[in-house]
Amino acid sequence: VMQPVGFDDIHGVSLPTGYYLHPGHSWIKMEEQGVVRIGIDDFAARLFGKFDHFKAPLIGKELSQGTPMVTLGREDHAIQFVAPVSGVLIEVNTALLKNPELLNASPYTDGWIFMVHCPNLKAERKELMFMSSCNDFMDSEVERLYEFIEEETQLKAADGGQLVSDIYGNLPGVEWDRLKDKFIPQGE
Repeated sequence: VMQPVGFDDIHGVSLPTGYYLHPGHSWIKMEEQGVVRIGIDDFAARLFGKFDHFKAPLIGKELSQGTPMVTLGREDHAIQFVAPVSGVLIEVNTALLKNPELLNASPYTDGWIFMVHCPNLKAERKELMFMSSCNDFMDSEVERLYEFIEEETQLKAADGGQLVSDIYGNLPGVEWDRLKDKFIPQGE
């Protein structure tokens, strides 16, 4: 997998240059001839940390933009991420079966999830964020997370601080389902 040209840092959350972002915290990277690589963003990886299993549909499955595409899990918790685009699943990152930690260690490169052939890519890209709109969205999400943490834990985030990895695991009392419901749309 080729490395992104560069990254923007939004309060410690990485955003790669040239990737499209879906509000459900999934991304696409355009490959060749209507094929896109799909994964989850660094914000989601930091939020839930240490995924230990995932359930993917079979190759050939049709995905629809905004509907559940993959279930990721940690211990007895699970979360669905929605498809950023519609298309046919043509490849699953089998390295994740042996090493689901790649989702956290390198969500934009080795931790990609699927390759999808998207015949209507031009139209569907209009529903995604790109470049500065990604940065604005992520800045807003991080601010919402700071507010959520303060409400849930009564702890105030330090000004100028950056998000750590595994927020769920490092904040006692924060419930998985509350994080999921607040930040990750589950689709139709």
